[in-house]
Amino acid sequence: MSADRFTKVLIVFASLSFGSTWPLLAVAAEGADQPFFRLSGEFLFETQNDRTVRAASDDEEINDLYITIEPYLSLGFGEYVSLEAGLILEPVAGPQPGADRYIEDEGLCVEELYLRYANERWGVRAGKFNPTFGVAWDVAPGIYGVDFAEDYELTERIGGGGFVRLGDERYGFHRFAADLFFADTSFLSGSGLHDRGRLRRSDGGPSNTGDPRSFALALEGEEIPRLTGMTYHLAFSRQKVAGAARNQYGYAAGLSYAFAPTDDVEIQLLSEYVHQRGVEGERLQRHYYTQSGAASWRGWNLALSSTLRDSDSREGGPTDHLLQLSAGYGFDFGLSIDVAWRYAREDGSAAHGFGGLIAHTLAF
Repeated sequence: MSADRFTKVLIVFASLSFGSTWPLLAVAAEGADQPFFRLSGEFLFETQNDRTVRAASDDEEINDLYITIEPYLSLGFGEYVSLEAGLILEPVAGPQPGADRYIEDEGLCVEELYLRYANERWGVRAGKFNPTFGVAWDVAPGIYGVDFAEDYELTERIGGGGFVRLGDERYGFHRFAADLFFADTSFLSGSGLHDRGRLRRSDGGPSNTGDPRSFALALEGEEIPRLTGMTYHLAFSRQKVAGAARNQYGYAAGLSYAFAPTDDVEIQLLSEYVHQRGVEGERLQRHYYTQSGAASWRGWNLALSSTLRDSDSREGGPTDHLLQLSAGYGFDFGLSIDVAWRYAREDGSAAHGFGGLIAHTLAF
C-alpha cells in the first residue's frame, strides 16, 4: 500500500471513528458545564540571529537571520477526543556558503495532524505525529543546546500509537508509550511558501517503507518517592531502512533533576545518552552524550550545555563537540530575550559563533 493511500485510509478511518462516536459524545456532553467543541492552542513566535565569527573556512563565517512560528491547535470534541495539528514556519533550506541570509527560504510545514483519544489513564492516536524518543532535542537549555540532539528526533511519521499511565503517590507516576509508524511521503511532506520538496520512497532512509514497519517504545517517570525533583526517560526504537539489509536501532536513557536552593533560585540538571546502531542501514554507530545545567532567578536565566557526538564505523569516524553558554530574561507576559555563545567542532573543523533570540508565546 502506498504512503498516499495509507494516509487516506487513516483519514477515512479517523472520520468513521469520529462519526460513530459522535452520538455517544453528544450524549456525554449533555448537561456538561463545558461546551462540546473546544478550540485551544499555542503560538510560538521566534526571531533568531546566528553569527559565525571564526571558522576553518571563510564560507562558514556568515550571518543568518530568520524567524520561526510554531502554531499548535487542538480542537476538542467532548471530554476525551480531539484533533491535534502542529504547524511550523521555518527555513527549509540551509544558507549558501559565504552568503549572509536575512529571512529567506521560509517554508510552512505540517509537522503533526492526528486524531487523539486520551483520558487520565490511557490514550491512543492515529495520523501524522512525532513518535516519542529522547528528550534532549526538546528540553536541553539555551539557544543552541538542542542542535546535535535534533539528529535523533523522530518527526513527521504516519501511523498510530498509544500510552498508558501507571503508578500512584507511593510508587511515583510513570508513562509508557508505544508508536508504530513510517516516514511521511504523502502530500503533507511538502511545504508551502518556499517548497522544500516532498519526501519520496526513492529517497530511502529510516522508516521510509510506505507501511508501518518501524516502532518506538518509551517509559518516563516523575514524582518518585525519595527522589524528589528527579525524572527519567528510557526509550528504544527500531526503524526499517528501505533497501538496506540492516535496521536502524536507537537506545535512549535520560535523567533530569530540578531543585530550589532558595525561594528565588531554581536549578535544573539534565543528562542524556543516546546510542544509534545501523545508522541509515550502514555499518555505522553513533553515541550522543548531552549534559546541561540551567539556573533561573527572578526571570533571569543562565544555561550551560555540552553534547559529544561520537561516530564509529569500519573506517573510523570523527568525534564532534558542541558547547554553548547562554543567558537571558523572561517577562511575565510571555516574551523572552536570550543571547548565547556557541562552539562547535564537526568533522575536524571548529567554528565559534554568537546568537540572539527573541521569543513570544501566545496561548488561548
